Amino acid sequence: MSNYFTCQHCKEAPLIDGKWKRKYKWKTEKGFNNHKCYKDILTEKLKRQKQLETEKNIKLKKAISESKYNVGDEVYYWYYTITYPTHIWKGNRFVKVRYEEKRSYWNTKGVITEIKIGHYVINNQDIPMINITETKEDAYNKAREKEKQYNDHCEFSSFCR
Repeated sequence: MSNYFTCQHCKEAPLIDGKWKRKYKWKTEKGFNNHKCYKDILTEKLKRQKQLETEKNIKLKKAISESKYNVGDEVYYWYYTITYPTHIWKGNRFVKVRYEEKRSYWNTKGVITEIKIGHYVINNQDIPMINITETKEDAYNKAREKEKQYNDHCEFSSFCR
């Protein structure tokens, strides 16, 4: 018989941060009784995870109920594509080639396939709720306006450098 108190839960637990073994032996009964057992840590973690999932489900249900559009509705929207990024790969390095990315703004219509918190999924793309417009002309005008604002911002930033 050994003089140590051993916790089987902590002994069989995975490594901490994938590197260190957990302490599972104590010389005194007081140390053994006061240790934070892996079993307790695991139950707290699972409880917190379940709580976060329920909160997320509540937020999602609220977003769906307050949504202006429904799944299957055809809507007009505007968005942008990054045509020239700030960094590119050269060999095995990621090299900065410009200060601001160059964007191309566009508008189109699509069918809403999913509603998420703060955005819709349209044509397999996450589109923020504020990018949805009532008509095709509104989407076109908004895209041109945002493109002009972004280009003005880039020019001003270039001027300031």
